[in-house]
Amino acid sequence: LDIEEQLLKVEAEAGYAINLADEEINSEEQAMSGSGDSE
Repeated sequence: LDIEEQLLKVEAEAGYAINLADEEINSEEQAMSGSGDSE
């Protein structure tokens, strides 16, 4: 595999993992704050 291709793949996987974590955190914060309107 090309080094650049490998880097792109790693970045894509890392970005995907970060998005999943962000969504989990957001849903947890919404559940905790109830109907809080803060972004």
